[in-house]
Amino acid sequence: MVNLNKIKILAKEKGWSLSFLCEKLEISKSYFTDVKNGKTVISDDRLCEIASLLNTSTEYLTDKTDKKENPPQSFSPETIKLMERISKLTPEQIAQVIQYTDFVASQNEKK
Repeated sequence: MVNLNKIKILAKEKGWSLSFLCEKLEISKSYFTDVKNGKTVISDDRLCEIASLLNTSTEYLTDKTDKKENPPQSFSPETIKLMERISKLTPEQIAQVIQYTDFVASQNEKK
């Protein structure tokens, strides 16, 4: 479960209101109210976007760690999202992902 208070605090630390955060995420201003009231559930993809904007991890926002800030990384938000998704896969699924990325890379080399 997402800790909405942490999102609010991290946004405030950046000088952002939740409304401004919603604008950056291109979502309605009532989004977090709907989450709080149980009308909406934050998807994994959206949670990754929020964490990236707030320079934290999804684990921090879901109370799985107390470590607030991500270490500085040179990875794009898309790469971070991909790594977080891969971390949830089984070893067999990871092997399939590697096989697929090798295939895609080889197609790019042929061009």
